[in-house]
Amino acid sequence: MRRAGLFITAVMLSAILTSASIQFVYILTNGGPSDRTMIFPVLSYNLALGGAQRLGMGATVSLFFFPVLVVFIIFLTRRMLREKGE
Repeated sequence: MRRAGLFITAVMLSAILTSASIQFVYILTNGGPSDRTMIFPVLSYNLALGGAQRLGMGATVSLFFFPVLVVFIIFLTRRMLREKGE
């Protein structure tokens, strides 16, 4: 049970930090070959400020990603607390 809690914590922190760290993916790969390393912040940046210049689409990607991240964090937090209580 303790390993599961550590794994869930690592996944949750990784999701939060990945959503906030656009610079590494953008500088190193810019989405990579065939968009393999395209994460939501890089996609949003490319749509809004890249060659497309579609600010609305970039904002939509960001606004879509935020609730998905919140639901993911709530799910993992509840699972951690439930395992801690057992």
